[in-house]
Amino acid sequence: MKRTEIIRKIRKRYVSREPLNLSAVKREDPDLVDAVYAIEPYLGWRDALEEAGIGYGDIRVELRATVECRLCGKHLEMLNGHLTQTHGITPDEYREEYPDAQFASEQLREAMTGRLYNNPHPDYLQHWEPIYTREYVLDRLHEYARQGFWMDMESIGQIDCSLVAAVGHYAEMDWDDSLRAIGVDPAENRGLVRDDDFAIEDFRGWLQEREQQGLDCTIGALRKELDPRGRFPLMLTWGLRRFGNWRTALVSAGVDLSKPIFGGHRFLSEREVKAEIKRLKDADADLSHTAVSLLPYGTQLTSAGIRFFGTWEAALDAARVPKRLRGKRKHYETANDVLHAIATRIENEFPLSPLELYFGSRSDIELWKKSFEHFGSWRKAVAEAGGNAKHGRQAGHTPFSTKAKVIAELKRRAAAGQLLARRELTSKEDDKQLYAMATGFFGTWQAAVRASGVDPKSYHEKNLNPKRKYTDPEHVLAAIRRRRREGQPLNARGLTHGDHQDAALLYTARKLFGSWQGAIDAAGIDYRNVARKQQDYESMKERTYRTYSTRQEVIDEIQRRVRESLPINHRALGHGEVDVRDWPLLRAGKAFFSGDWDRALRAAGVDLKKVQPDWVRRRKRKLKQS
Repeated sequence: MKRTEIIRKIRKRYVSREPLNLSAVKREDPDLVDAVYAIEPYLGWRDALEEAGIGYGDIRVELRATVECRLCGKHLEMLNGHLTQTHGITPDEYREEYPDAQFASEQLREAMTGRLYNNPHPDYLQHWEPIYTREYVLDRLHEYARQGFWMDMESIGQIDCSLVAAVGHYAEMDWDDSLRAIGVDPAENRGLVRDDDFAIEDFRGWLQEREQQGLDCTIGALRKELDPRGRFPLMLTWGLRRFGNWRTALVSAGVDLSKPIFGGHRFLSEREVKAEIKRLKDADADLSHTAVSLLPYGTQLTSAGIRFFGTWEAALDAARVPKRLRGKRKHYETANDVLHAIATRIENEFPLSPLELYFGSRSDIELWKKSFEHFGSWRKAVAEAGGNAKHGRQAGHTPFSTKAKVIAELKRRAAAGQLLARRELTSKEDDKQLYAMATGFFGTWQAAVRASGVDPKSYHEKNLNPKRKYTDPEHVLAAIRRRRREGQPLNARGLTHGDHQDAALLYTARKLFGSWQGAIDAAGIDYRNVARKQQDYESMKERTYRTYSTRQEVIDEIQRRVRESLPINHRALGHGEVDVRDWPLLRAGKAFFSGDWDRALRAAGVDLKKVQPDWVRRRKRKLKQS
């Protein structure tokens, strides 16, 4: 088909009010589309319309609401479930039979594009077709090349992420072949730089100039210095192309790699780490790990501290930083505190993605949670702090960007038989993303699990593998009767404190009988003879209460009780048997001896170790052994 005939047919379709978007024309007149893309040099559909005197904004667009199943001819909005349920085949098997088949309608594909968490509508080149086709992919690549953008995959991916994926999915070719299809030589146009564009002297002079200006020459810093079209510095691209990697390029230029400006570490010895920590302490800086990591060189300092001393706390010990200066000082009480912290991260070009903020070297979990508390989501908080579209894409880089998506994933895992316990999560990116977003939206992992309709107790280790001392009512009643025979206390406090503790018996009895009194009654024991309150009331009717008005009276009473072998420990005086309990003595001892009963005992010449109950000594021995 000649070029003039192509233009004539396009004009005819326009006059007849026939659709002129690519997907519609491919259905109705595929030969016309093939003829346009066979023209050399590359023309493309948009240029063909312009040559016919038609603006893209004036054409009629037609998108189908359904897609046809080629096995049965049925028209549906989406085929995936239909293929599985009706035909018993997977989408992959269907694709093998019909390689060019689509699974979603054109209208649904257009709607789904707007729900992607990576913004598919770049700031540099707005979309003109509603959905991707093979031809539209080539047209977009051609337009980027015509506008002078660097045509390497990484550069285009930073400004138009969906296009890179579309090259493989819709065009079904690799990156270099797609460039050749639009008449672009990959070797000549990738990065718009050639080996002979610069010499090593030019490279060395450029590095020296940056060093004089105090500008970092690390690859990480240079990759952030993009021009208005999102392109890396020419010298960076030349160095990578010429030498293969940036370190080899720097070595060839003869620079001192130990300098921090070229990626060298600032802290190469224990002395340097301690000196910097002391400098920060003298400047009254926040020395918590989180706060130090947020300094421009903070991750180097914390990593060096951990490398030389084992932990950051050990590094602070070596620098003799008092405990009171180690806690995080900066908290985010108000929305303005949150916005200021995010603005600082943006200014310093710290990562803003959920994974980095929660798990990265410059993580700040408190800022993450407070952002959700004040703004509803991390992405909204970043936008309120003045973040641009790029920052928004970073902040929203997660597949679980809403509460609904978090709940749906938890339900999917539960339906698949996965335990939703935190211990089941792995170090895989999906698990980390899910955990970060769940704690952001719901505050805690357990709260997110409950919101999905799953009781955390259902996967708790103690519920899955219970180790119960008493397993049935008969077991509980037998234990109660045994304690009665042996004269051990049967009141609730006697089971949770003192020498005859058995909290498991108390809690299991309450669970099986509804209350402790119910268990006592079931064991055939009169609860009035067990309840301490009733016993105390009867025993203390005729009691004479004493008062202690001086320090000496307190000391004399303590010494009397020692002579008569009566308990003088705090618990016995406050909660012991009626005949040894003495709250007035305990209160007076604390009042006269600075609020400390042990001081009163020492003043009376009592050896504290000798008056400790046996159960206290046993507990202390266990604590020392553990």
